[in-house]
Amino acid sequence: MKNITLYLMLFCTMALICCTKPDVKAVQNLEDLITEIENNSQSYTDNDWENILERYSTIDEQIQQYQYTEEEYEHINQLKGKYLAYIAKHSINNFGDELMEVGKVLKSTVEGFVETISENKDTMNSVINKLSEEYDDIIDDISDSYDSISQMFE
Repeated sequence: MKNITLYLMLFCTMALICCTKPDVKAVQNLEDLITEIENNSQSYTDNDWENILERYSTIDEQIQQYQYTEEEYEHINQLKGKYLAYIAKHSINNFGDELMEVGKVLKSTVEGFVETISENKDTMNSVINKLSEEYDDIIDDISDSYDSISQMFE
C-alpha cells in the first residue's frame, strides 16, 4: 500500500511538472534562482556569481518569449529588482575589496617616496635652490627682453 501511494505521488508530481506551462516554468525558474541567491549569496565565490549571471541570462531569455498579465509582469519585475539588488551588493563588495588593495599599494608607495625624500633632503634642497636660481635668471632675461621691445616702440 505504501508503494502504491508513493508511486501515485511520484506520478502526480511528474504530471504537474510535465503539464506546467513554459511561461509559468520560466517565472518559477526565476523565483528559484532568487531564493537560491537569498539563501547562499554570502558564501558565493566569483565563479558562483558568474554561474548565477549565466543562469539569469538564460531565464530572462525564456521569460521574454512569453506574454504575461500585468500582475505577472509586476511579480517578474519585483523578482528582477531583487536580482539586481544582489548583483549590486556583490559588485559594491568587490569594489570595496579592490579599493582596499589600492589603498595598501598607495600607502606603501607614498611611504617609500617620503622615506627617500627624507634621506636625500640635502640633495633635494640643492636641486630646489638651483632651479630657483635658474628661474630667477629666466625671469631677468624675459624682463630685459621686454624692456628692449618697449624701447623699440617709444
